[in-house]
Amino acid sequence: MDQYTVNKEMHRIALYMTNKGYLCSYHARIDPDVDPSKCRICLELFESF
Repeated sequence: MDQYTVNKEMHRIALYMTNKGYLCSYHARIDPDVDPSKCRICLELFESF
């Protein structure tokens, strides 16, 4: 694989993880004001990924 393919795949994985809510608990650790049970921003923004 070339560097562009690797970069594209890394972004695809990051978008997928964001869309599925896998990063919400980490986000809440960084920003205590975030309540993953109420926040739907990433899930809605990245729903097509």
